Amino acid sequence: MRKWWGSVVAVACIVAIYICYCLLRPLQVSSITIDLDTPSPGDFTMDDLGLWRAAVGYINPSTGSIQCRALGEGENYTVPRATASLAKLITVQVVLDKYPLAAGESGPLITMSGDDEARYWWTVNIGGSNARVVTGEQISERQLIEGILLASANNMADSLAIWAFGSMDGYHQAANEWLARHGLTSTTVGGDASGFDPATKSTPTDLCKIMLLAAEEPILAEIMAEPEATLPTGDVIHTTNQLLGQNGIFAGKTGYTDEAGRGMVVASRQIIGDTEIVVAGVSLSNDSYQTAFDTTAQLIAAMPQNLRVLNLNSDVSVGEIAAPWTSNRHIITAHGLVVPYWVDKPPMITATVADTIGDSLSPNSIIGRLVVDDSEVNLIVTDGLPAATASWRLAHPYY
Repeated sequence: MRKWWGSVVAVACIVAIYICYCLLRPLQVSSITIDLDTPSPGDFTMDDLGLWRAAVGYINPSTGSIQCRALGEGENYTVPRATASLAKLITVQVVLDKYPLAAGESGPLITMSGDDEARYWWTVNIGGSNARVVTGEQISERQLIEGILLASANNMADSLAIWAFGSMDGYHQAANEWLARHGLTSTTVGGDASGFDPATKSTPTDLCKIMLLAAEEPILAEIMAEPEATLPTGDVIHTTNQLLGQNGIFAGKTGYTDEAGRGMVVASRQIIGDTEIVVAGVSLSNDSYQTAFDTTAQLIAAMPQNLRVLNLNSDVSVGEIAAPWTSNRHIITAHGLVVPYWVDKPPMITATVADTIGDSLSPNSIIGRLVVDDSEVNLIVTDGLPAATASWRLAHPYY
């Protein structure tokens, strides 16, 4: 009798544990439907331009990430070559990394030394691009950057780098760290900060990224949009970017040495669909500046045909969630999502949703993530999910 009674107690305990398990375990979601079709690919036409060393890119406004692609194939597009003065876009960003300026700020005053004046005359004598400085002159950090980006002054690039890091070696160490931090593995900095040294090399895609990184800096975007500036010497310097103001172009840099040829990088604000996207065009190794200007303008003009935008509004329904104990509920994105993409490379779209939930979900509960390439957005249910009853659970113990 006692043995039988002990078996009953054991079975009762097992049943009680099972009932508690059924009551407390999360409920399984029976289905998730995401009604968001992947865009169909189209024809990418920029390769048809037949440019020798070129690249294009854009900034994803949702994430700030930068995407660049070389045009064409082969070593002409992937082997690092001399950058000439395009390297100055690296110099100013590395210095601003240490001594940042907000838009409109002038920064500290820097006193030009005898070495700075000698550097100016040396640059003049070798035929490098320059801007005049005199011993004892006080010039702001912003004005030096204006001289570097507008007049492409080699002497000012080296003076600013030495001021910021104490020596050219100190600048090189900081520049290499900056390049590594931004994944610019195909770019190296040579013996100066101006790019006059042909040992400073890069690829079209790296220079595209460097241009877009500069465009994201408000102070640099502001300076590169200036057609001219006045230095403390009274000299008026003018931008070398002849495309400034055309087709949304607000920033850019030119460069020339015998080894590099004529190069041009620009950033432009383009309306793609109904969304403003910052894009870049790079044209290198041209035989003349006119060719560099023309080919770069071609790249920017071709952007609307070759770039698309997937735009999800914050209140868009992208699917439904179903559970065995209730009717379907809409899933919506928790905030807007803007994803640019090349017309021939539509974005990958995936949804990740928990396969179980708790007793209930209140309205606007987050149930998962919608991933579109490198962009993510929360998935939420609009009107929640009611709790299932205990009796329902007991009747359907596997849910």
